[in-house]
Amino acid sequence: MTDDQMTDVLRGHCARVLGVSPAQIGPHTDLREELDADSLDFAELHAVVEDEWGTFADDRLQRVRTVADMVAVIRRHLTAVGG
Repeated sequence: MTDDQMTDVLRGHCARVLGVSPAQIGPHTDLREELDADSLDFAELHAVVEDEWGTFADDRLQRVRTVADMVAVIRRHLTAVGG
């Protein structure tokens, strides 16, 4: 999966979890500041990402702010696990 494809998938997940249109979410939209995502939203996003790309051993996903940040964390994870 390319980074652009991953971004599209993540935009859809973020839109569903945050109750907004995917059009409101760009790669660099600050999910916390611009869309009021809170820790519970990020916990749900973390679960969705793990369902899609496997279990993450640490809390890197809890520290992301944008979809681009998520893509970078997922890409590093997939590289580390050989995926």
